[in-house]
Amino acid sequence: MRIFRRITQTLTLAAVLATSAVVGAWNVSAATVTSANDYPSTLQTSQASNHRVLFTTPTGVSLGSTITLTFASLFDTSSLTEDDIDVADDGTDLTTAADCTGSEQASVAIASDVVTITICAGDGGAIAATSAVTIEIGTNATSSGTGLNRITNPSSTGNYYVALGGTFGDSGSIILPIGADDSLAVTATVPSSGGGGCEGCDGGGETDTTAPVISNIVVSDVTTTSATISWTTDEPATRILDYGLTTSFELGTETVSGYYTSHSISLSGLTEGTTYYFQIRAADITGNSATSTTQSFTTLDETDPVISDIEVVDITTTSARVTWTTNESADSTVSYGLTTSYSETETDASLVTSHSVLLTDLTPGTTYHFQVLSTDASSNQAFSDDDTFTTDSDDAPGNVSDLSIAEGDEELTLSWTNPTDEDLAGILVLQCLGGYPTGPTDTSCTTVSTALVTSLLLLDLTNGTTYYYGVFAYDDAGQYASGALESGTPRAPDIYVPALCGDDICSETEDAVSCPEDCYTEPPGGEVCGDGLCTETETADSCPADCGILPYCGDAICSTDESPLTCPADCSDSEEPTSLGAEGGELSDTDLLYQVADESITLQTTSSGVVEVLPTSTLRVAIPTSEISDGVSVITLMIGSDSYLMRLDDALALYVSDLTTPDVLTIYEVSVLVTYADGSSEAVSSYLRVVTPGDVYQVVDG
Repeated sequence: MRIFRRITQTLTLAAVLATSAVVGAWNVSAATVTSANDYPSTLQTSQASNHRVLFTTPTGVSLGSTITLTFASLFDTSSLTEDDIDVADDGTDLTTAADCTGSEQASVAIASDVVTITICAGDGGAIAATSAVTIEIGTNATSSGTGLNRITNPSSTGNYYVALGGTFGDSGSIILPIGADDSLAVTATVPSSGGGGCEGCDGGGETDTTAPVISNIVVSDVTTTSATISWTTDEPATRILDYGLTTSFELGTETVSGYYTSHSISLSGLTEGTTYYFQIRAADITGNSATSTTQSFTTLDETDPVISDIEVVDITTTSARVTWTTNESADSTVSYGLTTSYSETETDASLVTSHSVLLTDLTPGTTYHFQVLSTDASSNQAFSDDDTFTTDSDDAPGNVSDLSIAEGDEELTLSWTNPTDEDLAGILVLQCLGGYPTGPTDTSCTTVSTALVTSLLLLDLTNGTTYYYGVFAYDDAGQYASGALESGTPRAPDIYVPALCGDDICSETEDAVSCPEDCYTEPPGGEVCGDGLCTETETADSCPADCGILPYCGDAICSTDESPLTCPADCSDSEEPTSLGAEGGELSDTDLLYQVADESITLQTTSSGVVEVLPTSTLRVAIPTSEISDGVSVITLMIGSDSYLMRLDDALALYVSDLTTPDVLTIYEVSVLVTYADGSSEAVSSYLRVVTPGDVYQVVDG
């Protein structure tokens, strides 16, 4: 579908327009008809009704010109024929026919709820300026027509419009309030009778206690700043109209002195595109009063939305998201394609000011032209200039693995293993103070390297200061991995104090064999300081050989260099660990997805919540966006001692991190920390077990 740029002002759901339209190279000026009214025989839903439309044309209707009456689509005009319509000029009926081939003065055609009257050339039917035109539709068309069929009202209550237009140059519209019946709720104040006179008595001397009946309320001649409200009463009554922006009618009261049965009040100085509420009050000469139900109308909105801040974000190989803002609520349309012909269109009908449209099924490495369009509730449209974006050539690379940091004197050394992507172009390393980077474009950090390397020596650092690093693999298309994280603190070398056997301290260089004076003890249970096991009776002070450096066997943590064989106290495989589960918020460990084989297989957890993977294999860890609240700042994934960022894949509606599994056969704690822009967070934990290589399979249909 292509975008068709609007070159004329659309007639919207308000009444009368005064427009200047440009078609081709000719300027056409239109005037607003005056005293436009429609007097239907009934305003009840689903009922067949005659219509008597009256208006005064400021410009007249020349030979060959047309007058059109467009009824709202919920009116049923399908039964009408030419014989059901009469046209009169200042009270003189014109002769009509289905076409202008004969001597008739006007032709009448009906199609798609539009009645078109053409003033036939050469037959003397021209209508002069300021003439009063009457169009009768239905069984009341008995002059030139025979009047057998009527228009059926909409089946639901509401305000419906009849738009007046045509090539004769004038325009206008009328609001018809269709209701469940033809009655209007009224309230009446009846004065108490008293002795003496008989003012308001009828011929028989009885007092008039009946309030006027208000009917035929019509709003017409609606513009951006004005409207005319007309009604009738069944007896002479006062003319009073209360109106406002709410049902309190706070803007005031308009009155006309005297007593009338046909009433009309014009309101001016109104605000464009605004809904106004009003009620009508009427009192007869004896003081009996009636009040109508609350009615409403909306002035014309002829101002287009203003589009700004257009961006294309979350670009992948097959998708991209287009965002923009408007200064008023409007819908969202993006037309796009390989050329400015825009062969595709994506639309969101919601009326919003912040717009976001996701384009999918795109071709990798392709440049697309696009244009955004927004239409407000009054059909005013705005569209942008042509712009372009290019999809990514292929998927982003995986993360580096085995990221580690060595601390030295005023220096740090980062080392890692690069992913195996064929189009890997380099490794971006960001250095930050105060916290990890939020992504590869974090401007609060410093770029220290973009080279395709596996290690980096960072010099001239400040001892005692913690530096935070994000390591992002990127490919030839400029796509970045979600990022691996590490931190380190440069330190001055410790002053070496040689161990002294006999000082009653079993230092790191001493053991029970080399220095039994310091290290050989017999605590309860037979534990020996220097046996490599930090027991409950030993501390870092009493036995630094066993307890002085973390990690150590007996610290209740199965580190990457421990196993059930080397440290059963920490790594016992007698039973599987229990999943830690959610630590806060609504996020659950069941929300973590572990995908392998190019994301074609989602691994299942064991009964205790452990996921088993092969060593040094490609693994995607993902979380559906539906499981995470809005306003995410950053999501951090930790597997054992390795930390990674998770990036948003908008097309898949997932937060993902692609990585290589560790090569040590053991169990790793997996934790995800979600940090929100308001400072709140939620976390979830699970376990990952690296197992001996074997067959990985998927169960299909049981």
